Amino acid sequence: MTKKQIVASTFNVTAAPDDGAKGDRGARLRQTDWAEGKQYLSGADGELWYDVVLYKDMLYLCLKSHTSSSANNPQTSVANQLGYWEKAIDWVFIATKLLLSEKIKSEYIDVDDLVVKNVQVEDADGNVICRINGRTGDASFAKGNILFGSDGSIVCNKGIFKVGIQKVFREISLNDYTTESFKADLTQGLNFIFTKNVGNDTHYMTLPNSLDLDGFESEMIFYGNPGSVYVSCENGLYPFMYNGLRVKQVRIATFPRRLNVVARKCNLIGADYVEWWITNTNDYTVSSKDMYDRCELATSVYYNS
Repeated sequence: MTKKQIVASTFNVTAAPDDGAKGDRGARLRQTDWAEGKQYLSGADGELWYDVVLYKDMLYLCLKSHTSSSANNPQTSVANQLGYWEKAIDWVFIATKLLLSEKIKSEYIDVDDLVVKNVQVEDADGNVICRINGRTGDASFAKGNILFGSDGSIVCNKGIFKVGIQKVFREISLNDYTTESFKADLTQGLNFIFTKNVGNDTHYMTLPNSLDLDGFESEMIFYGNPGSVYVSCENGLYPFMYNGLRVKQVRIATFPRRLNVVARKCNLIGADYVEWWITNTNDYTVSSKDMYDRCELATSVYYNS
């Protein structure tokens, strides 16, 4: 039997009940070449099949169960309105009945809109190369090497970006912080532009150190009038790493200035947290350093050179 192309405008594909109940299996599609003396079924209650046949290069859908004969072949049935067969004119019956069935077999499906609960794509060897989970919203591509989480996260083994990755910077005015002390909110973005247009007040900013930040990079750009900005961390110890030294705080005293840091897992205080490694080290110099028995406990304060 020659396979045909299925074309429709809009259709839905149904799935099994979510409550675990065993539903009615219903009739299933059976595609054959039309032959005389065979029983053809319309998928009525209790019937296992509904038949689609190929007759003289045209597809027909069985509308009434019967035993075939030359007197009721598909062409004769349609021409004389006998009610046994429906011709696939404009594929109307395929768009309405067949695509609401349990399974579709076709070499090609062309639709304007497709609504399904779950999608799984396999290669010629049966390996799953793409899966979309309609229940969780998660998806995987390239044989599971690219993962998309329902929370918007993406995990992949490697990638090539020909144009590059564009950073999005949030602009925050330090003039709005009348208490002069605030914690940077990294949940809505990691890159900031801080502006300061009035006054010479000193501001104090703390960075979070939760483990879920491990591996993230944050870039902060400071613009404004004189008046220092001290950057530290919520653990109150030595959150920064600068050329092998642990640093208590960074002082931004001249503008404009950039601070670029990367979060790395650490266990300095007997508990896991992240410390921020300064990557633009040439923009800062050591202003003071107190050495103790161990070098990693050195207290260092950095300011703009």
